[in-house]
Amino acid sequence: MDKFTISNQLQKQLLLLNNTLKKKHGPLQKVFIAAAGRSLRTERIMASMDIRNYPPLTADYIQYLEWQALQKAQSTITNKTHHTEIQTDYTFVGYTPLYYFIDRQPIGSLLHQQGAQVSMEIIATFLPKLVITSLEATVQRAGLTIDGLTLEPIACVQTLIPPSLRHLNIAVLDIGAGTSDIAITNEGTITAYGMVPQAGDEVTEFIQQLTLTDFHEAERIKRHLVDDESFTFETLNNTQQHIYSKDLMSRLFPFIEQLAHSLSKKIQQLNNKKSPLALLIIGGGSLTPGIQELLRDQLDLPPHQVMLKTLNSLKHLSFPEELASHPMYVTPFAIAIAANETPLRFVPITINGETERLLKIKTLTVKDVLLTAKYLTRNWYGKIGSPKVITVNKQQMTIPGSHGKPPYIYLNGKKAKLNDAVHAHDEISVVRGMSGEPATIRVSDCVGETENKSIYIHDAKYTIMPLIKVNQVTASTQQLLEDGDHIEYMIPSTITEIFHSLDLTHLLESVKPYQLIINGKQTIIPPHNGKVICNGNSISLTSHVNHLDRLEIIEPRPLTLVEFIKYKSLQYKASITISVNNKEVTLYKQLLHIIREKEKLVEESLIHSGDVLEIIKEDDQARFYFHDVIKFAKVQIPYHGKLQCTLFKNGKKSSLLEEIQEGDNLKIHWSTKNYTLVRKKHITPSTNLKNVPNDSRPY
Repeated sequence: MDKFTISNQLQKQLLLLNNTLKKKHGPLQKVFIAAAGRSLRTERIMASMDIRNYPPLTADYIQYLEWQALQKAQSTITNKTHHTEIQTDYTFVGYTPLYYFIDRQPIGSLLHQQGAQVSMEIIATFLPKLVITSLEATVQRAGLTIDGLTLEPIACVQTLIPPSLRHLNIAVLDIGAGTSDIAITNEGTITAYGMVPQAGDEVTEFIQQLTLTDFHEAERIKRHLVDDESFTFETLNNTQQHIYSKDLMSRLFPFIEQLAHSLSKKIQQLNNKKSPLALLIIGGGSLTPGIQELLRDQLDLPPHQVMLKTLNSLKHLSFPEELASHPMYVTPFAIAIAANETPLRFVPITINGETERLLKIKTLTVKDVLLTAKYLTRNWYGKIGSPKVITVNKQQMTIPGSHGKPPYIYLNGKKAKLNDAVHAHDEISVVRGMSGEPATIRVSDCVGETENKSIYIHDAKYTIMPLIKVNQVTASTQQLLEDGDHIEYMIPSTITEIFHSLDLTHLLESVKPYQLIINGKQTIIPPHNGKVICNGNSISLTSHVNHLDRLEIIEPRPLTLVEFIKYKSLQYKASITISVNNKEVTLYKQLLHIIREKEKLVEESLIHSGDVLEIIKEDDQARFYFHDVIKFAKVQIPYHGKLQCTLFKNGKKSSLLEEIQEGDNLKIHWSTKNYTLVRKKHITPSTNLKNVPNDSRPY
């Protein structure tokens, strides 16, 4: 059955009722109507806002965040029904904030908070405008005008829960025939509405399937299931059947349990994922056997906090007994009471020259008007100021301009806030907020504030400053930057960086490793390296230096040839001790020569870092011959006559080319034969022959 057919049936019923009442009470002109709770739509939504560079959040910014969440909820619910339902336009009914977040961390309040991102989660409730317009059109075709309107859940809450108790978290559950409607109160107002498309008729239909009887007979069995022990009924093939209540209940119980689960789950969903303090149950479906107990268990509530409400609960009114004790009459009487005590009427409000009709469900605010008129506040915010893109040490960063200002809202010519109350025929003006200023940024904003530090080098004080260049030109931290600027930034901290920044690069040469080139190969001699001493400790060129540290530079120490030979473990000379003409003599022989730029080095020569040396080894390395002895002997040859020299080694004749060994006994003998000896003198070794290098001794 489509909605047009339902509207026609409602129109016929209204005409019939109008004619009946005319006969008894005279002509009717106005009527009070109620929209079913099943028409309401709720949406749970999260809205976020970037608050970097914002001051601490004020109440105005929090209101605008709520406003964005409501707009998002309205847009979401419209998109959900756009392709499946006719109604795509909604009237805002109410909302409840659920959670607040700062940088994704939950927080109790957003007021005065700061961070990068703020978020809010809400539940918002809307009523399709088509429901209102359809009811208006139907009433008008019946010759009546609408004097007021309410929603069934609102009417029930207002009737069952006095204002003094609405600050409590109470749920009202109206289990009807086709649907179950839910309304929840908290903090003095109705915070959520909902509907479950399951109710008493589904229980009846299940009994009908179990008994194979018609709907009315199944309804009779359901209503008397608790009181009657058994039932006799007629099936579809016109046969009489008998069934015991306990047998039917055992088969029916899982179905009722599933219904209770759906209802309790929906209640908790609407109530911020938790059970309310109390549950009030009304409607004909509330008499379904076992439903109260199941709801109590699934919501984990004590028995006295799950209550079946009837007209007897309304102490200030009296009703016939057949009505007063039944929960199904609470909703229609609640609607009648709401029509008399708290009628809801349409209120005309003008916004930027256009009139909107708002249903006054509660005290209307500027926020309600803007939402109904679909004013998207994000389109009325001032634009963010133009950004600047800066590159710092090859890393690109974007600095946004200042945030745009929120729109200015005026109520009857005076500046207003979103939560300000509005009344019939008020005028609202919305003016776009001012755009933000372009980004203004200095070097210090990109590199941070820096402090100079001082160090001492050989007791002389030096100040180290950050090295900053903008577009390759030295700059200060206070220089203003333009879009596209490139910053090169460094705080000298290591020895190498500091010496470069202080123009002391010559000191780096002083502390380079002590190295030589020996026969074409590089050799480093660490004991003679230059050093940097910081506060008494040796450090490397990559070490970091702190404020007021004291440095000393120790240059590389040159080597003597003797130290070089010892460090390289070279065999520079060979020696043997022998006897010459009965005198002990030690002979030395140089095994290698060390050359620096064609200069033959001697033992006292100094070798400096960077020298290029060549080591040349003697061909006949450590062998000694008789003629080596002659170099150490002072031989005086006679001036007259002819002498004959005879060489002896260990008592045997020898020659100048004969090899000699450690401990050999040598003799050099001059003799005359057939010659006249002019002068005769024994040949003796020099008195200072021993331990004298062969290159410094007379031949």
